[in-house]
Amino acid sequence: MAQASRSNSVERPAREGVGRGFGWLDISLLALIVIALGLELRLVFDLNINWDEFHFLSRIYEHRTGVLTSRLQTLHVQLFGWLPAVSLSEVDQIVTARGVLFALGIGIRALLYTIGRHFLPRSAALFAVLTYSSFSYVLHHGTSFRFDPLCSFLVLASLALLLSERPRPGQLARTALAALSFAFSMMISLKSAIFLPTIGVTLGFVCTRSSREHLGALRGTTFFAVALAASFGLLYALHASTLPSDAPDTVAFVSRVSSSFLVFGELFPRSQFFLQSLSRDPIAWCALAIGTAMGLHGLRLREERAKWLAFLGFLLPLAMLISYRNAFPYFYVLMLTPAILITGVPIAAITNHFGPRTRTSGAVIVALALAVFVWGLRFHWDNRSDQTLVQRQHIDLVHELFPLPVPYIDRCAMISSYPKAGMFLSAWSLADYRAVGAPVMQSTIAEEQPVFLLANSPGLTAALATRPVPQPIAHRLLDEDARVLRNHYIWHWGALFVAGKNFVFDPETAAQEFDLLIPGPYTVESPVPVRIDGVPRRPRSHVRLDTGRHTITADGASARVTLRWGSSLPRPEQPALEHRIFRGFRYR
Repeated sequence: MAQASRSNSVERPAREGVGRGFGWLDISLLALIVIALGLELRLVFDLNINWDEFHFLSRIYEHRTGVLTSRLQTLHVQLFGWLPAVSLSEVDQIVTARGVLFALGIGIRALLYTIGRHFLPRSAALFAVLTYSSFSYVLHHGTSFRFDPLCSFLVLASLALLLSERPRPGQLARTALAALSFAFSMMISLKSAIFLPTIGVTLGFVCTRSSREHLGALRGTTFFAVALAASFGLLYALHASTLPSDAPDTVAFVSRVSSSFLVFGELFPRSQFFLQSLSRDPIAWCALAIGTAMGLHGLRLREERAKWLAFLGFLLPLAMLISYRNAFPYFYVLMLTPAILITGVPIAAITNHFGPRTRTSGAVIVALALAVFVWGLRFHWDNRSDQTLVQRQHIDLVHELFPLPVPYIDRCAMISSYPKAGMFLSAWSLADYRAVGAPVMQSTIAEEQPVFLLANSPGLTAALATRPVPQPIAHRLLDEDARVLRNHYIWHWGALFVAGKNFVFDPETAAQEFDLLIPGPYTVESPVPVRIDGVPRRPRSHVRLDTGRHTITADGASARVTLRWGSSLPRPEQPALEHRIFRGFRYR
């Protein structure tokens, strides 16, 4: 009897009548999924935009202006090239992109259910979809304008096509489409390769299921590999044809990315986020662990071994937690698909034990579903305000002060439609920068002449602070670079700094010399007349200065004098809501 029960848990989907309607249990699970989607939809508009979402958007502008050279991990510029026509505001553009990804998120859940039904009864598959929808990291990052939601959809589409049991004549066509979908995902992000072992196990199961012989599995796997290579090569060539010919070496790029993303000398490099996830989604992880144990136990049944192997193959991407440097919360959106389906195995066991239509099984499953739903979404109520407001304030002000694109310095190309000067200030880039130990800001300012700076990273904020402030070592700039920034930028409003100089004079102060790296019009902000390069200048007057050395004096008066880039740049009367532009999601 025990063996028969275990068999039913994996074979039931094949015997369930397709015409059976949804019962009250299925409708209850669907309702919870819809509510979770509604909560996620609100976050599309209100959630603080992360710095790498702005960077993702900036690649689209680089492609439009012909400066994008990377042929890999930039295919999204072809898919979202229309975003600049949506609005002048980068925030509105990203919110629009999030809306598209929300729609794809609905598709992700539909694909999860479709794949799950090959292994689980209906209620168990719906429970797994609910678990994914209520997972805290998925709710937070499921619609982020990043690689992960796009790749999740494409990988699941590939698996769904491979598992399709429609008539055999279309099997090769479905396999080719699955290879194309996976190639799209690989072109969007190389980390999609973590699903290749899962694809291989799934192909082995599908081919042996249809042909009942190992040679058929070999032929099917070979056909998929050839189709994948051909699709990837075609997409690569088509994308590369829209980029400048001086693209970086692809092999070197892949080697650098691989060596930087994987940490082989350290186990669980991002264990803190996994431990946080365990505390925030304990029921989901418990269901996953129990389902895995039940699946391993099911491997003992010879007639079900192939199916259980294919199902457990969904867990293989979780191994990336061991060595993947970028296993941040947003990565769970991708990594958990389709592994989250394993959480449906205990639910299938419950329905098999009590019966699929009994009140007992329904009550137990609804109780578990409510627990997953409430526990996973409990932090949502602490994030009810619009967290994009301070970002909108700064972006709107920049567009008002500088109607035409000008170079600037920041962390991540937050003003994506303007040319960013200098390096991308990610922890990864800064680690290489500090390892070299060579200051770069002096040459960056001299060559690219950025006229404003957004202090939207801990390193930039600390560099421009008037007094020492704590900062993570991962974002720290070299002392010489911090000094250069303080010497060439002055505070304007919020986290916005503009090119300029501050001077302090007393009656005994002689003329002060200063070096200017950023030419242009400057406004004299002073309570008394001053002389610049020997020429008298009145307060609030404008003077055009070139690069090089200049002198300034206050003619024997005591005064604080400021030279501010621009012709009397306005400032909002109201202060910024807060100076911190990027902030994490708050959890209880």
